[in-house]
Amino acid sequence: GFPVGKFIDRKFKKKNEKEFARLYHQWPFFVWNVAELFFGFWKLTHKKLILGNVSADNFVVPTHDYQTGSHIISISEREDFVSIKSMFEKFYFDMIEVTEKAYPIIKRGKIWKYIAGGVINSFGEKAGIKIIKDFMNEYKNDDSDFGNKVKTEMNKFLSNVEVNGFIPKQLYFAINRFHRWFKLNSKASFTAQAESLKEFFDTYQLGELFETYPETRTRFFLETVFIDSSNGVKKYLRNIIREQHNFELSIEDALLRFSSIKSEIKLTEKDDFFLTRLSYPHIRPSDE
Repeated sequence: GFPVGKFIDRKFKKKNEKEFARLYHQWPFFVWNVAELFFGFWKLTHKKLILGNVSADNFVVPTHDYQTGSHIISISEREDFVSIKSMFEKFYFDMIEVTEKAYPIIKRGKIWKYIAGGVINSFGEKAGIKIIKDFMNEYKNDDSDFGNKVKTEMNKFLSNVEVNGFIPKQLYFAINRFHRWFKLNSKASFTAQAESLKEFFDTYQLGELFETYPETRTRFFLETVFIDSSNGVKKYLRNIIREQHNFELSIEDALLRFSSIKSEIKLTEKDDFFLTRLSYPHIRPSDE
């Protein structure tokens, strides 16, 4: 792979609209991975040191969001850990702001949720959320525009995680990939959608998440093919997801619960088609 900064610069110089669009979609993946590396280094030093060089050129991240293998190029520049606030700000100003100013086409309105995702990927959900809350606590008396933006985005992230659960990196980008595909194929048949679901499930290796996130498959379906379903269907699935996440529901019990939705809620043809595939994972997309 290429250093993130060099890859963006090379693509940016092509002055090609397709490359610009691709960079825009890749930027959150780069940020999430670099944040995971940056905060992971802090964790490895028992929270005593942070990376001194946080430029985009000091990190290699795969150029496809289904690939793994990110790494830091050099850890020779190190600094003593001072505070959670100063550490997060260093990451933001030295990595995010510098890169977005140099390449404005990648800039997004909201970037902190990807930084937060990197923290959780480094520390795990419970410890990661505590670090984010500690960071927010250091901002409670900061009423600057920057401080308010940070608090707004991070509070929204934490609220969403509290209500719906954390979406791990592979799953998040698999969901995004489906929506980008569906935007270009909005007339796709249920079978074609099911085939794409299976393809992205395998490409992003979502099965690897089951041990830590047993709700992965249900969440993938909910955030893609059930995104426009009735509130009743979505609420039913969210309850199952919550129980799966807390390891309160076996695979067999979950499959029974999926099947029982049909007798409790009025379903559309699309709901019925995809619930059948959620209930019986061995069914192929093309099976009637």
